Amino acid sequence: QRNKFCDTTKPIVMAYDRVKIFEDAKSAIEKNKLFFIEDVLAFVPCAKSTFYEFFPVESEESDVLKELLGKNKTVIVDRMIKLDPSLTIKLNGFDITNDWKQ
Repeated sequence: QRNKFCDTTKPIVMAYDRVKIFEDAKSAIEKNKLFFIEDVLAFVPCAKSTFYEFFPVESEESDVLKELLGKNKTVIVDRMIKLDPSLTIKLNGFDITNDWKQ
């Protein structure tokens, strides 16, 4: 049965603005102090598959986003270590405390 509100015989085509998505991702990282690329996906107006299609892991844009995420991690870890120098911080199963204290 055909939907009276839309023509279901035609494929739905979504047009994404790649530049806007990249700018939204950068803004979300900076504004929300995000650490992980998966967190960024909640703030951009496209599907995960589209995001990775636009910005493959080895792309220049992906490197920019990773750098911004890394800066946020550094700031937080530095603050935590200043609050408690004896703190041991594990990230993805690795003890990163000694690397930061050096």
